[in-house]
Amino acid sequence: MIERAKKQLADLIQKVELNHELAKDLFISEIKEGQYNVFVEISRNRDWVKLIIYYGKKGFKLQIQGDKTSKLFKDIDENIFGLNLFPPADEIQEPGSYIGVDESGKGDFFGPLVIGGFVINEKIKSQLINLKIRDSKLLSDSEIRFLAVKIRSQFKENYSTVQINPKRYNELYSKFKNLNQLLAWGHARCIENLLTNNDTTIAICDQFGNESSIKNALLEKGKKIELRQSFRAEKFLGVAAASILARDSFINWIELKSRELKIAIPKGASEIVKTTAKKILEKYGAEKLSGLVKLHFKTSKSLF
Repeated sequence: MIERAKKQLADLIQKVELNHELAKDLFISEIKEGQYNVFVEISRNRDWVKLIIYYGKKGFKLQIQGDKTSKLFKDIDENIFGLNLFPPADEIQEPGSYIGVDESGKGDFFGPLVIGGFVINEKIKSQLINLKIRDSKLLSDSEIRFLAVKIRSQFKENYSTVQINPKRYNELYSKFKNLNQLLAWGHARCIENLLTNNDTTIAICDQFGNESSIKNALLEKGKKIELRQSFRAEKFLGVAAASILARDSFINWIELKSRELKIAIPKGASEIVKTTAKKILEKYGAEKLSGLVKLHFKTSKSLF
């Protein structure tokens, strides 16, 4: 369980670092281990907070410690949880039929941004429950691989993935100048793909920005869709299935490039990622490296 707790904590750190305004002047410690918990310390000037994930038989629990009146605490709290720390459990009821959409690779320096989509109905919902489908963040790579194969083989007309490899990703980011706009573009393409062979009127995704960004990026068929953004949307089976498909494609890219380069490419955006990038730079050159990474990450500044 400790490895899963570390992975969840690393994902939260990446979310903080991707908010460039918030990440400015922040110091984030390495992940440390406590008794049945893992944590990092985040400081800015004299303010500090501690992000802790507890793990045990009842699962995982995230806690933020620090001065709740400080700006740093409020900034971190809002960045991680949104404006409402404990949104109502029935914020959005799961519809009978809808498209679930989720992405992978957003916080990883190496690799593509992958958006997965899955069309679900009441019959399929029971089948996904039997497969024990859940948020990919709670699964190991081998579990993701196994479930992705099951989803693709059993529901051939119900899924789509849009994989934006680093070269194309960097081109689009230069165009949009904003990660949320790029995400919206990818979500819209995935929804449109699924509407070609499926008839549904609702799409659900995680909250990552103004929903008008996705609506504006939708084409003719997608304009008729009712888009619902939800806090932690992976609690819905359709979104959880989409998250597994997206993460599987991302993992496949990482493994393929690792074999091609004969260098193990790490996930995330930690110090080992920078060390690996330097090895690739020395062995293969800047042009090769630039085709493997997301250039707007601050890690790039020390490499190019």
